[in-house]
Amino acid sequence: MKVKEWGAFVLLGLIWGSSFLWIKIGVESITPIVLVTLRVSFGLLALLVVMALQRQSFPRDRATIMKFVFMGIFNTVIPFLLITWGETKIDSSLASILNAATPLFVIIIAHFWLHDEKISAARLGGLLVGFAGVVVLVMQNLKPGSGQNDIWGELAVLLATVSYAVALIFSRRYLRGTKPVVQSTMILVVASALMWIIMPAADQPVVFPRRR
Repeated sequence: MKVKEWGAFVLLGLIWGSSFLWIKIGVESITPIVLVTLRVSFGLLALLVVMALQRQSFPRDRATIMKFVFMGIFNTVIPFLLITWGETKIDSSLASILNAATPLFVIIIAHFWLHDEKISAARLGGLLVGFAGVVVLVMQNLKPGSGQNDIWGELAVLLATVSYAVALIFSRRYLRGTKPVVQSTMILVVASALMWIIMPAADQPVVFPRRR
């Protein structure tokens, strides 16, 4: 891997990893639903600008749009809500570690969903080691006197990784060849639309962050 590619990889890790910290800060002043709604909406605005600059077009056939509806739900709405709610119970560092379990569920789901991604002996060994680590993390909060509802926050984040895994496999099978910026934008179009419907129904009253 070239230096430029390593730099991009490190930068992506910093951006993605720091999001868990910002989520933790955000849920101290607003609800998880409001935070997710604002997050996907601002992300959509940025991607719409990129789409315009690159002169990309949106898919218009119903079949493709429905695939993006699926992706918007499983790749964004469900995991974002679960992780954000989970961080009201657990630390951002633990949430980021648990989120790394996504590849484990990808291996399992891909075995049943993709004909060319069967579980090999090496993958099975990796799965066992990976899940052993997850069990160790979760078991800490099952001990008497551990207090809080940390276990529910951990399970929420783990369920989010399952949703991510489903979306990743679905994308590979049904959206291969779609330009990345188009795929990302369409996912956030769906997610933003759904969140603006969910937010006023679930949060009453809706409270947005205020300047101090």
